[in-house]
Amino acid sequence: MVKNKFKNIAFIFARGGSKGIKDKNIYSLNSKPLIAYTIEVAKESNIFDDIVVSTDSKRIALVAESYGVKVDCLRPKNLAEDASPEILSWKYEISRYQKKKPFDKFFCLPCTSPLRSKDDIINMSRFFDNNKFDLVLGITESSKSPLFNMVEKDKNSNLKRILKTDHVINRRQDSIQYYDIAPACYITTPEYVMNVESYFDGSIGGFEIPKERSIDIDTIFDMNIASYLIKDKKNHEK
Repeated sequence: MVKNKFKNIAFIFARGGSKGIKDKNIYSLNSKPLIAYTIEVAKESNIFDDIVVSTDSKRIALVAESYGVKVDCLRPKNLAEDASPEILSWKYEISRYQKKKPFDKFFCLPCTSPLRSKDDIINMSRFFDNNKFDLVLGITESSKSPLFNMVEKDKNSNLKRILKTDHVINRRQDSIQYYDIAPACYITTPEYVMNVESYFDGSIGGFEIPKERSIDIDTIFDMNIASYLIKDKKNHEK
């Protein structure tokens, strides 16, 4: 048995070359850099033996350190490009970390989910522990169904439904319930990550996150919605 083995390690992956929103991971959301929301909720959850920020950017590293997470080494640039599969960064950081100390559970906490709560993380961790999935991720009810009101368009503007069924569906209420991935948290083991090419290769469990906490920041529009929801929550807490 390995002595002093860590249980839970939180990894926050934050590359510097975002395109949709310049410097997205340190973009000011209600006077606070976006990454700060993830660092703070990881600390508030009080379940992590360590919190690691993985970045290729010195600017992001400095912001992370101002919120109490020291970045001792920048991620290689080839693992922070637009087309770089994130699982390769997962493998890189797990391998690097385990040279210092082995651990049981790998948590990826994306910066783009600033509205997740500490209870979301804690309850997802319990869900992972109480089931036999290789990986657990957040999901939220989708407001659109590919069986009913989602279409694709060809170069001539012809539309067709993305998916078809044997029976006609005329109402959204009659459609199968679909879910969007909510990037609140991904939980798995180091061993699983190191032995797959995609995190969907194994048995995947979905833990439902309320829609009001499941926003995934990709555009300024998303940022504006998040800003409103954060302000609204603070007003209700007064």
